[in-house]
Amino acid sequence: MRLRLLYTLLSLLVISTALSAQKLSKTDEANIQERVGAFIKSTKNLDYEGVLDLTYPKIFTIASKENMLELLGSAEAMGMKMMVDAMDIKKIEGLHKNGKDMYALVKYDTRMRIGVSGELASEMAISSLTSSFGDTYGSKNVSFDDEKSEFSVYGEKYMVLINEEAYEGKWFIIEWNTENPDLMKTLLIPEVIKKASKRIK
Repeated sequence: MRLRLLYTLLSLLVISTALSAQKLSKTDEANIQERVGAFIKSTKNLDYEGVLDLTYPKIFTIASKENMLELLGSAEAMGMKMMVDAMDIKKIEGLHKNGKDMYALVKYDTRMRIGVSGELASEMAISSLTSSFGDTYGSKNVSFDDEKSEFSVYGEKYMVLINEEAYEGKWFIIEWNTENPDLMKTLLIPEVIKKASKRIK
């Protein structure tokens, strides 16, 4: 169970009143660029605390920040080495406005290599990771080099940026996860899910 949760977290590393589409102001777009830039920097540096500081706080009602840090931090000890080669923003667009709460969609490309050893180099673990990464990035974008004992992963992904009054009006990030609709329903309001689903092909 603990290992499965770790796979899920890593695959993600590596979510009433006004119902109209939101047009971002230049200030909002600049703030989003800054927050996503910090998220990308923390991801490349494997700074998990930095990543979680920028993550939508509502997710910590499902699993505490401390538990997530412990699981993510244990990956290297278990035999996983992540190397993020690139994360490039492709598009930022307004998604929805609900009173003072705002939502945006960020499209980005990511390329990474994930070395495995020890427990995670077993046939069962490699199979589980291949399935997990394939669900997240698409099976055609995931390959495993037996000689290097290393995954190569490429994907076109989306983040939902969330600025809610309940969280001090700051922009927070959640990965859009098509493979886990129940998680999206728990984290995001229906209008955001509906609009995001129409724009993500």
